[in-house]
Order: sequence, then structure tokens, then C-alpha cells
Amino acid sequence: MLVSHRFGPYQIQKDIAREAQFLLRNRLGGFFFYRADPASKYHGLWTRHNGKLYKSVAAIKPGVDAPVRKATNYFWGFSVERGNDFHELFFMDPESDSLVYQTKNPAWFGVTLDGREQSDQDEWGRLYDIAEQGGCLVMSYTKRVGEREAYQWHCAVAGYTDFELKKEWVLKRYVYDELRQDPPFERHVYSAVNLKGSSVVFSVGAKKEEAIKAALDVSERAEHIKNDLQKTTDDFARRHDSRVQDAQISIAHLAARFSAQGMTVRDHAGSVLGVYAGIPWFTQFWFRDSTLSANQLDPAVAKSIFLGYGEALARRGNIEACDVSCMSAADTELLFFACASDLISRRALDPQETDRVKQLLIRYLDIRLAEKMRGGFVVNGPKETWMDTEHQNSSRAGARIEIQALALRALHLAWELTGDPAYRAREYELVRNVRMAFWDGAVLSDGLADATLRPNIFLAHLFYPELLLRHEWEAAFATALEALWLPWGGLATLPKTHPLFCGRDRSGKDPNQSYHHGDSWFFLNNIAARALAQVNARKFKPFIDALLSSSTDDILWSGILGNHSEVSSADEYAAAGCLAQTWSAATYADALDGIMAMNRKT
Repeated sequence: MLVSHRFGPYQIQKDIAREAQFLLRNRLGGFFFYRADPASKYHGLWTRHNGKLYKSVAAIKPGVDAPVRKATNYFWGFSVERGNDFHELFFMDPESDSLVYQTKNPAWFGVTLDGREQSDQDEWGRLYDIAEQGGCLVMSYTKRVGEREAYQWHCAVAGYTDFELKKEWVLKRYVYDELRQDPPFERHVYSAVNLKGSSVVFSVGAKKEEAIKAALDVSERAEHIKNDLQKTTDDFARRHDSRVQDAQISIAHLAARFSAQGMTVRDHAGSVLGVYAGIPWFTQFWFRDSTLSANQLDPAVAKSIFLGYGEALARRGNIEACDVSCMSAADTELLFFACASDLISRRALDPQETDRVKQLLIRYLDIRLAEKMRGGFVVNGPKETWMDTEHQNSSRAGARIEIQALALRALHLAWELTGDPAYRAREYELVRNVRMAFWDGAVLSDGLADATLRPNIFLAHLFYPELLLRHEWEAAFATALEALWLPWGGLATLPKTHPLFCGRDRSGKDPNQSYHHGDSWFFLNNIAARALAQVNARKFKPFIDALLSSSTDDILWSGILGNHSEVSSADEYAAAGCLAQTWSAATYADALDGIMAMNRKT
């Protein structure tokens, strides 16, 4: 299949051996995850209501009996071409839960439904009703549990010229879910109707009247919406164009930033609710992921999220307790202060906000951090770091290198904000302790009394580069690369010689086995590329180039086109895990930003 990307002034294309997948998003948290022949229960149209995601349209299949020969990603939408002259175009209205489907000429196509809440795999109690009302064809879905109505949605269709009801249950097998060992591997879906038209709108709502109103409105404004989307995307390209000679790098750079910013979820009034960690299944607001993506988010969005978590910290005493979206983690509060440090350095906080950060920081360091100290180090419980799986007692409980680095950054910020030498003394003491216990001149250990080599040392460099001198980081990175380097251009999460190393991704069947015990994480690969360039760009150039090349390929030609995957197997490259991961995209753009800035200085 020939795949083309068009973003601003850039256009590239390439033949790929796999079927293309695309992702459209609106500002309300809804999205359309497309594959011509759906291979996962996550493919389809999803809308967000009252904090939950609901699937409605499972597939739109034209009556043309021809495979896709070309797919084009415009980033505001996408098109697929079948046979000699059959063109389909998809885009979403950014302000409503509406999908627009257009063809060159009026054509028949089939619509399959699969009503469910994101976590609901139950096949019983599914009721569909289809009828014309208010100038639309309204497809209503009700899920019943016993005698109780669990939830309901309505999909109003506008712009069609004819229809034929089908109302048939069809068994659909999901080969990608089976490959991931993510059951169920098959499900009965509802072949609802055949429609005819050239510009058809699908609008979903919890209330029938709202869905009908949205469908009619979007149908009338479809060309205007499309033109606005094109203009917005062109404007984005002009504002963020890196102007490098390599068109692939230019488009991948734009795509990564566009993908990260597109994960922002707002309410109907435009207020920021959060940033998805990933699509299609990490549709939660995780502070860790938002913080590590902050540089590539809209500055107002990043600040809004930061201030929101600051309020939670002040109100409840610790971010960990505020709700499940914060996650109970060892790094959450410390990342809040790392984010504060960045915002303060960019003068993004006003004096009152900065003073509030200072008060929170003092309270945290004097109470919370003191409670976490054991033997001169910050300790965490099992599965409390970002590596939150356990396989054969490998839970990373104890003192971990990136947590020490975050604590050091917080102590340094406290000294800068207060001028109190006591915080400077605590910073120096922790530096001395970490250097004595974690660093032997060649290996920077992953944990206290645990010399396992892991890529978390690159996180330590990101959070607190002053921990080691430049030549010491160079030695530490060289040792880590020798143990963790993968021939395809990634870093394993464990040395290949480690008894717990698993080289094949098992994120569906048994994530504990490979997830943090072999799988290569793109966000870490990107952070590593930037760190290597900062320490010795000339020496580490082959590694930097390979890391960025594999990430670029993942964004442009694998997974969901124009987005960055979560992980790959260690043994061989393959887009895996969550296929549109926010911190993967953001750290790729960060790496390119940082490396290009360094190149401009030399």
C-alpha cells in the first residue's frame, strides 16, 4: 500500500507492507480509530460522556469490492483510495462528537455498530433501534443489565440520500487483539444499515435531540469545517516548522507535536480537563505522562494541568490521594515540583503562583519527603515507579536512581526559592550519598544495592544532570549502551544477559513478563537520544541517529500513522502497546528541539 503524508509544505510517500491505520480526534476526548478492515475491538468511533468512553460506529465499508491501494494522511483528516477511482475522505468536527464521511460521487456503503462502554465486553442486553426522525436516520443503542438500563447513546446520520436497513448480527474476529492476547478475540457486531450519499455525518449523543441537532448542523457546515481544519493545520505547520532539509524529519517532528497537543481533552465550555496518556486504551489523565509531555503541549494547557494538580496537593496533602487518574506513585509529587522548576525558569508563573509553589514545596520536603527517607535515600514501595509491573519479585522497591534525581531537583528548587542553606546542605548530602552508593566509575546503578543496568539513568540525567560530571555521564552511558543496545535502534529495559530478560512483547498476554523486562520504550529512547547528544554528540552519534531513526519510522510508517507507539519488542522492531502514546510523541519532539538547538550553537 502506498502511504502519503501531507503536512504544510511537506509531502512524503512510501510503500508499506501493512494496512494503514489512522486516528482522528476532537477537542472533547472523542476519537475515530480507523483500519479498512478492523482488526481490534478498539477500531471505530468513540465519544466521551461524563468521564467515560463509548463506542458506536464499528466500521464504514463502501460497496466497492476493491482493496485500498493508497492512503493519505492530511493530519486534519485522511483519505483512502480503492481501485482506480474510488476516494473516501474522513474528518471530525473538532467541536462536536461528529464524524464526516465523504466520497467523490454518491455511493453505497455499509455501517456496522458496536455499542459498548470502553470496559464493557458483555454481549448480553444489547438493543438497537433504527428510525428516521427530524431529518436524520437515528440509530439508538441501549445496554441493559437485567431489568436495569445501564447506558444509552444515539447516533444521528445526516446527508444520506437513500438507505436500506440490514439489522443483522455478524461475528467479527479481531486478529490484532488475538496477536496481543487481549481477549475477547471475537464479538458479535451489528450490521445496521446500507447508506447512499457523498457527504454523510455521524453525530453521537446521550440525548437523541442533541445528536440530531449536531448531525444537521455539521452536515450543513461540512465544507466550512473541512476548510477550517485545513487552515488550522497549515497554520500549525508554519508556527512549528523546524525547517530542516530532511522532509521525513520535518514531518515526523510536526506530527509528534501535533499528536501530543491533540491529546488535550476539554469540556464543551473549552476548559481543559486533562491530557490523555494514550489512545486507544490509555484514555486517562496521568500526571506523570502530562509532565513529561509538558514542553510540547500548548503552554496554557500545561500550566492549567499543573495548577490543577497543585490545588489537589494543597487540598488533600498529597497528589497521590487526589483520584485514580493521578496514580499512586513515588514520582508524582516530585514531578510536580520538577514541572514547577521548568515553569518558573520560563517565567510562566506569576509571583503569587510561585509563592504557592514555595509553600507546597517546603511542606513536602519537611514532612512528606522526610517520611520517605531511609538510610539517607528516598525509598519507594513495590511497583511505585514508572516501571509498575512485577515479574519474579522485580518490583523496584527501595531507593531508585530516577527518584533520587527528582528529589535532588526539588531540594535545589527549594534552595533557589527560599535561599535557606539547609536545603542546599540536604541537596549536597543526597548527592554525596547517591554518588557513593550508586556510582562506581563505570556503572550508575538502577537502585541501592542493585547494580542492574536499566535505561532509567537517562531519566536521572534529565531530572538532575549535576549528579555526575560530563565525563562520568559519558562513561555511565557507554556502559549502559553496551548492555542495553538493540540492533534495530532501541534500548531494552533489561540487559539481554539478565535472567528475567524477555525479548518478545507480551503486553496483552502477560505484560509483567516483557513490559519492563525487555520491551523498548520509545519515550525513553527519545530521552536517551537527547541525553547522549548533550554529553558527547560526536562520540554517541551512531546511537543518536539510530534511536531517532527508529522513532521517526515508527511515527511515519508504523502503528497509527502520524503518531508514536508506546513500546516495541526488544528482539525486533514492531509497533506495540498503545499505538498513540502522548509521552512518546512529546519526547521525540523534545529530542529534536534539543539537538537542533545544540547544532545551532556549534
